[in-house]
Amino acid sequence: MTFLATTRVAVLRNDPDAPGAESPLGDEVEQNDAGAIVPALADMPAELIERSKGVYDPATNTRRTVRYVACRIPVAVADAETGDRIEVALAEGDRLKDLRTGIIYAIEEHVAVPRSLAGQSSLTLDLRATASARNGAPA
Repeated sequence: MTFLATTRVAVLRNDPDAPGAESPLGDEVEQNDAGAIVPALADMPAELIERSKGVYDPATNTRRTVRYVACRIPVAVADAETGDRIEVALAEGDRLKDLRTGIIYAIEEHVAVPRSLAGQSSLTLDLRATASARNGAPA
């Protein structure tokens, strides 16, 4: 790992077969309870940094500055019980929960960063805080 971890995160993944996974109208409902945490990816070191980038809005013909959260996590973690190496495999719809603040982020994009001089790879993620995360986060 070639970054300074500022927090620990857990990967949340919806189970489509779980009770309450769909609303009465058939829409998918986010499962943010402890049962949604992927056991192998429940406590990973991570670096969260708030950044900004310029984007062009063709509808208004202007450039805007958008703030987002960038995150780096290891490409593999050690199993707590056996010490075996577990690859971090993210699926579409996965979310990250900051275990320090309780904020839940949607993963918009992820890119594997090649090995550094230290021989470790990492995943770089672009995150967006979810509305449900802001309501449940401690003040």
